[in-house]
Amino acid sequence: VYFGNRDEFYRIDSSQIVYIVASGNYTYMKLASRETFLSFTLSLQKMQAYLSEELGKEALTFMRIGKTYIINLAYVEEIDTEMIYMKNKEMIPIPVRLRKQMKEKYQDYLQNK
Repeated sequence: VYFGNRDEFYRIDSSQIVYIVASGNYTYMKLASRETFLSFTLSLQKMQAYLSEELGKEALTFMRIGKTYIINLAYVEEIDTEMIYMKNKEMIPIPVRLRKQMKEKYQDYLQNK
């Protein structure tokens, strides 16, 4: 997948995307192979649409979590009633209204991978 910002252009292996987080008018991408975040001037909605368009069926690996995150289900270590525990030891809160949907999507992902 190709991403660009004002100063740089990146070719990113989508399997390296751990999660994407929104903050204001920016999105920040955390990669498994990199300590720092990549930043982009795309809304989370546009980032989600771009991933769906570019990745096709592979985009099913990604799930939107509320208004702030898109996660790669391949990097989920564990899910409890309130948190997603990522393999990189970070925790992502699950909005109450998405808890059932999140668990179902993750179970589907595990059964079909």
